[in-house]
Amino acid sequence: MHKGFNKIIHRTDRCDLSLFQLGLRLLDYFLDHDIPIPVYFHVYSVTT
Repeated sequence: MHKGFNKIIHRTDRCDLSLFQLGLRLLDYFLDHDIPIPVYFHVYSVTT
């Protein structure tokens, strides 16, 4: 996981959370610590 956030949002000895639950925990951590939420969008052009 990027920048070591895995140690912050879930147990390191086993993983029993879904990706959705991990994402919610990471979002909660960002909001609690006033960290900007990274958002990445890729726009693909469709050519015919």
